Amino acid sequence: MPLAKKCLNFVNLDTPQGRFYWSPNDPDIYYPSVTTIIGWKPDNKKKGGYTGPAAAIGSLTHYKCLKKFSDHPLEFPSDPIWGVSKEEATRRLNECCRMWDELLTTFYKINHLKVESVIYSANPRYAGRIDDLVKFKQTEKSDWELSLWDIKTGASYEPKHSMQAAAYWHALKRKPKTVKFFYLDAIVGRNPDQCGTIHTYDTYALEAAFEEFQDKYLDYGGPLGPDPVKFI
Repeated sequence: MPLAKKCLNFVNLDTPQGRFYWSPNDPDIYYPSVTTIIGWKPDNKKKGGYTGPAAAIGSLTHYKCLKKFSDHPLEFPSDPIWGVSKEEATRRLNECCRMWDELLTTFYKINHLKVESVIYSANPRYAGRIDDLVKFKQTEKSDWELSLWDIKTGASYEPKHSMQAAAYWHALKRKPKTVKFFYLDAIVGRNPDQCGTIHTYDTYALEAAFEEFQDKYLDYGGPLGPDPVKFI
């Protein structure tokens, strides 16, 4: 069985209702993004402005950590980093990448299958960009296990992360046994030891979290959002 539905060559569309994914192969259908659905509130229509410095550093971290495992060129992040010195931004980036590399050494073998790839669900209709779909062996004698991995560079676990994990998990044709979130927090005040951590969701947790995600999906307004978007 394929790991994910056939790629539809998605492109991003940023609208007042958040981000949507669209494909010229299926031009009449639009897929709201997982993060837009989860983060939606009635008063948070998209406004102009730059990405915050933490998000910009996070995008660079994803690029630097994942590019060597991808079978396609990754787009270099172009958001400017403001409000943080070049030295501090570089330190955070390097620390996040170091933590990622150290966490990878806790696995005996890893095969990176799909990196920075868009996946989608037809029912309910949504899409999202996964970080890293892998098969791994924890030890030399353990079996290979399919897992979905996501990198987080902010503070540690937040409740919304479980819904994000579940939405990505549901969209895969072959469901992994686990979804793992890798927390790489380079803010010394929050993470004085500067050590990365891994939070693992099993099937039971993912099924429960997907029910929460479906509630958020209904709150958002379904596939076209709270105020149906007019796409041109």
